[in-house]
Amino acid sequence: MESVFYMKMKAAMFHGPKNVVLEETPIPEISDDEVLVKIKASTTCGTDRKLYLRPGKKYPSYFKPPTIFGHEIAGEIYQIGKNVEGYEIGQPVYVHDSAPCLKCFYCKIGRHSLCENITWSWGTWTEFIKVPKEIIQSGNMVPIPKNLSFAEAALTEPLSCVLMGVERSNIGLGDTVVIMGAGPIGLFWTNLVKNKGAKIIQVDLKKERLELAKKLGADIVINADKEKDIIKAVKDHTDEGRGADVAVEAIGYPQTWETTIKMARKGGLVNLFGGPPPTSDISINTALLHYNELTLIGVFHTTPRYVQASINLLANKKINTDIFISEELKLDDLDKILDNLVNQKGIKTAIIP
Repeated sequence: MESVFYMKMKAAMFHGPKNVVLEETPIPEISDDEVLVKIKASTTCGTDRKLYLRPGKKYPSYFKPPTIFGHEIAGEIYQIGKNVEGYEIGQPVYVHDSAPCLKCFYCKIGRHSLCENITWSWGTWTEFIKVPKEIIQSGNMVPIPKNLSFAEAALTEPLSCVLMGVERSNIGLGDTVVIMGAGPIGLFWTNLVKNKGAKIIQVDLKKERLELAKKLGADIVINADKEKDIIKAVKDHTDEGRGADVAVEAIGYPQTWETTIKMARKGGLVNLFGGPPPTSDISINTALLHYNELTLIGVFHTTPRYVQASINLLANKKINTDIFISEELKLDDLDKILDNLVNQKGIKTAIIP
């Protein structure tokens, strides 16, 4: 393959809050242990929205402006370092946004999402991306099955996070599950929980998103904007009004965390899945937590196991990808991409460089 290192690529460069600009930047050079992937599709994400709107400079350590935006992609292998084996030029691959070290305490006990030395790979709203050796060696660069499009394969990152959240929630056949939020993450929850054979109550503020939740299998949808007491409205749809067996917060606000906790029945499980700002706090009534014997869990990110499982779910058509990919746009349509992201138009935009 002809060298591209002397060439430039288009990239959506993040400089700060509400400041993402289409620029030209050098195509990255790879080492002998790395791979260069030509991006075929990158999808937008709620995390992108949070970073884009977040005031000040409170960014994760792996996200240091100026930097290329985005983190969900699929593409084709363009160049391969001489030490990399098992892959071919032109091979379609999904590239995950991180890899655990597999050596620290948390990796050794199987909690890869808590890895102390995790390698991050961001910067996907562009034309090429360099894949670190850690992502290759951990198995988080995965060949794409022939029946998956690049845009569908790019959904693997958020899907794998939700899949781990669902598995950690111990949902059983016939359980009642309330899902707070019907954005991309909430709708992935709907799709997966329906496969579990549970009754789903979905809550959101947008009628359009609640309609999509119905299509994915939500049994009851509630527009929170039209309810004086959303907790009572949810409980009224549970057996004997006692509350949900499992309550899931898929929005990421402290207020909705507190509300979701109150929707669970005695002995129920609450999965606080949406990520609020790191500096935020919540208040919990001690009697509610203690005497109702609630189980509260937080689930962050994902692991290589769930990355592979998500690829399999997508390939086996267990996910209704048509609902999740609302529109396909070029990088040159950056203003429209950002407008879709900020104003939550559709579910996800697929960026086709």
